[in-house]
Parts: sequence; C-alpha cells; structure tokens
Amino acid sequence: MHQIQMLEEQLANARNDAARLDALNELALNLTRAGNAERAMLLAREAEQLATARSDDAALAFALCNIGTSHYLCADYACGLETCLHALVVAERVGNPEGIGSALISAAGCQYQMGAREEALQALYQALGAIEAVPCEYLSIRAHNGLGIILADKGAFADAEVHYRHALEMGERNEDPIHVARVKMNYAGLHHQRGLQLDRDGRGAEARECYLEGVHLCESLLTGLGLEGPFNKAHCMGTLGELHRELGRPEVARGFFAEMLAHGTAMNNPHQQAEALMNLGKTHMVLGDSAEARRLLERSLELASGANVRRLAADGFLELAAWFEASGDLPTAIEHHKRFHALQEEVLRAELRAAGIAHQIWLDFQKLRRDVKRCQRNAEMLARDNGELSLRIDRLARVAHEDAVTGLSNRRYLDLRLPELVASVHEHDSRLCIGIVDIDHFKAINDACSHSVGDAVLRTVAHMIGAHCREGDVSARYGGDEFVICLVDAHLDAAMTMLERLRGLVEGHDWSALHPDLMVTLSIGVSEIEANDSVATLMHRVDLALYRAKHAGRNRVVGDAGRGVLH
Repeated sequence: MHQIQMLEEQLANARNDAARLDALNELALNLTRAGNAERAMLLAREAEQLATARSDDAALAFALCNIGTSHYLCADYACGLETCLHALVVAERVGNPEGIGSALISAAGCQYQMGAREEALQALYQALGAIEAVPCEYLSIRAHNGLGIILADKGAFADAEVHYRHALEMGERNEDPIHVARVKMNYAGLHHQRGLQLDRDGRGAEARECYLEGVHLCESLLTGLGLEGPFNKAHCMGTLGELHRELGRPEVARGFFAEMLAHGTAMNNPHQQAEALMNLGKTHMVLGDSAEARRLLERSLELASGANVRRLAADGFLELAAWFEASGDLPTAIEHHKRFHALQEEVLRAELRAAGIAHQIWLDFQKLRRDVKRCQRNAEMLARDNGELSLRIDRLARVAHEDAVTGLSNRRYLDLRLPELVASVHEHDSRLCIGIVDIDHFKAINDACSHSVGDAVLRTVAHMIGAHCREGDVSARYGGDEFVICLVDAHLDAAMTMLERLRGLVEGHDWSALHPDLMVTLSIGVSEIEANDSVATLMHRVDLALYRAKHAGRNRVVGDAGRGVLH
C-alpha cells in the first residue's frame, strides 16, 4: 500500500507528459498486482492515449499490457488475450525483450483461464526465450510459476516442481516477498494435488509427506512477508484447510476454512465465500455434524448460483446429493445428481467454446505475426534494390496474384507456382503434398442463404486455410468453392492429419453469425508427389481423391488410392 501511495504522489506531481506517462504505467501495474482492476484500467487507458500521442511504443506496450491484465482480473479473458497480443506486437516492433516477455506471460494467463493450456505453454516458453538475454528475473519468476501451474494441471508433477523450485530460488535470491508468496501458495497446491494422486494409488505414507510439506510451505507464509491482501490470505487459508483435512485433522481444517470465509466476506467476493462455505460443509460432514453441513452447503450453492460461478455451483449440487444419499433421502439425492450433471455439461460446453476462441485468437495472431515479418522482409529487400519503383512493381504483382474475394492467392498465381514446386521436388528429391478443398453443397448455401453469405463463407474458410499453412506452403483459390493447398516437405500422413484438423475446425465453427441455419463442411482430396509425376498427373490423382471423398458421403479427408481415409 505504501508503494501505491508513493506512486499516487508521483503522478500528482508529474511536471510533463513523459513523467506523467511513466507514473501512469507504474501506478497501473501496482494496482493490478493489488487486484484493483477498475482504477488500473482507467489509468492504463490514459497511458495508452498519451503514449500514442507521443509515438512512444515502449510505453504503449506497457500500457496495453496493463489493460490486458485488468481485463483478466475482470474475467474478460478474450479481451485480455487480444490486448496482450497487441502489446506483444508493439513490444516486438521496438525490440523490447521485457515488454515482449510481460505481454506473453499476461497472454498466457488469459489462455489458461480460457482452457487453451497448450497455447498458454507455448506463450510461456516463448516468454522465457525472450527474456533470456536480459536480467529480468521478476518476469522469469512469473513465467516459471505459470509453467508450474499448467504442468501440475496436466499431471506432470515432477516437471511442475522443477519450475516452482526455480521460481522460488530466483525470488529468494532477489528478496522478492510478493512473488515468493505466490509461488509458495501454488507450490503448496502442487503438494496437495500430488498427495491426492498418491492416496488414489494406495501410497498413503508418501501422500502424508506431501500434505505435510504443503502445510510447511503455507505456514512459512504466515510468519513472513509478501502475503498481502485478503485474496492471497483467503487462498492460503483454503489451501491449509484442504491439506489438514486430508491429514485427518478436520477440527484444524475447520478453523482455516472459517478464516478463508472471513477474508472472502471482507472482500465481498461471493466466489471465495462459496468455496469456503463448501469446504466448511464437507468438513462438518467429516465431523458428523450433518445439520450444519447441509446448511453450509446450501448457502454455498446459493452464493455460487447467484454469482454465476457454474463449476462451483455444480460441485455444490454434487456435495448435497451425497448429503441426501447419506441421510437416506434417495429421491432428493437423485434430483441433485441430475442438476449436477446438467450444470456440469453447461460448464464443459462453455469451457470448450472459450478454449476454441482462445485457440483461434492465437492462430490468427501467429498468422498476422508471420505476415508482418514477411512484409517487413519484403519492404527491406525492396528498399535495398530499387526503392519506390520496386515497391510499386511488388504491389502490382500482389494485386495480379490475389483473389479478390478471399484474399488468398488466385488461380493465376497457382499455375505459376505449381510447376516450380514440382520441379524443385524432382531436383532436390524432397516431398510435396497437394490437397484440393471443396466446400460441400456450396450452391445450396448460395441459394438458401444468399450470395453475400456464400462470399462470407469463402472468406472464413480461406482464413482458416491460411492459418493452417506454414511459411513456404502455398494456398490458393482454385475456382468457385475449391481451394488448393500445397504442403512443402510434408509426407502424406502428416498432410492428411493437418487437413483433417482443418476439416474439423470448419465443421465445429459457429456459423450462426452469418446465418442461423448455416452449417459448413469440407470434402478434401490429397495426394503426395511421386517420382515421375508432372503437374497434370499429380493434380489428376488429387481430383480422383476428392471425387472419392464426395462419393463416400462428403465431410471427410481422403488420400489417393490405397492411402487410407480419415473421418
């Protein structure tokens, strides 16, 4: 709190725009760490405007990262992810490793909350790579802490422990009590997870050692610095309660859950309160106080439902179902089980939708990143060669080779590139796979939904195709509702796997924004070049594979004869 007051004074006393911009960014950062998302957002927005006006990209990246973190704290994870990726682009533009690392770590937090754990891992590993060259250990601590959380969720406990230990060593070496406290709480949670797994495996003695080590970590926080704010204190009390309950100490656990509830009440945080009440209810069941257990569980369910914390509400129905079953009221227990399963299905659907959104944002960003870098390289080459004249020629060539509807390469460009690709394969004894993608029943889409919807479908599918292509691959609109994808240095199995992923993404896409009754699927034929192939013979085999995909019922990927069928 002293740090925030000092920064408030610096902001009030700022004598020029540069000093005000620095103070805005630092104060917003500290407010996000304190959990004050509303005020942090206001200050970060002002910093964004001021940095833009001053053309200060380093400060702009800082401000955008604070805005993204504020969105995260408000549980608006999609907006947070998009803003953090915007911050990353700006930080990369000025070559600021600290800004790059910070943006990637904040983006990973949003991805994790949206269920896109693989993308979050990628972002964190990229963050570590970006900050390797600069002494920025507080970001390294955050990155290793995040990796520990995700790997623990995946059950990779040994790998998670390596990252937690690394983060703790750096935090203690730098006398950083705030980050050390956060890592210790998560590390204690890892001991709880690992203990539960050991108990399930019948290794009770080892499980008990894990629980005791978790207790030791939490208790070290209660006597040290860094455990600031009711949110962190509630988290610590809850972890201690769970550990003591697993150790067979329900009375001790009850005291910690009561403290967790007090902190949640002080914050007016219904999620924390509901979680504490549920744990208290479960603990009273262990203690044999059935009536109090029911009262606490019902209050927990009421709070979780009111705050729309659906996963916690689902757990509440499950715990109450167990209570009614133990009390002999089977009809009520069954009813609560039904409500648990219905709500759990809603939660899973919502999580899958969120993970899909995060995945698509990440794919779109990676493509944009590649496009930006490719454009930068082209611009540098053109400037070196012929300046403005070369730039104009390049623009004319791009227009001539671009499909006006989809933005992909057009048939003219494909007809130029295919012979080059085939000749290169024969010359270098390399590999090449060609796929033809056909939108199923596209004429019916145009007839039923309008040609403007049909064009929107073409653009969306083209966008997904582009996102799936690697640098060096060629994708083009072949004509009408057909596209060609040339996968360089790919064997047939890898090509079919990639094209099946594309097919599934298109089938699972939410097309209702274009038309409420719209469904889009793809039929795809694919073939790998052979020793004596010309463009004509290769494309003939791909056409036959596409014909078999359609003849077999559409919405599938088919390789040429004898090579198998996916889907």
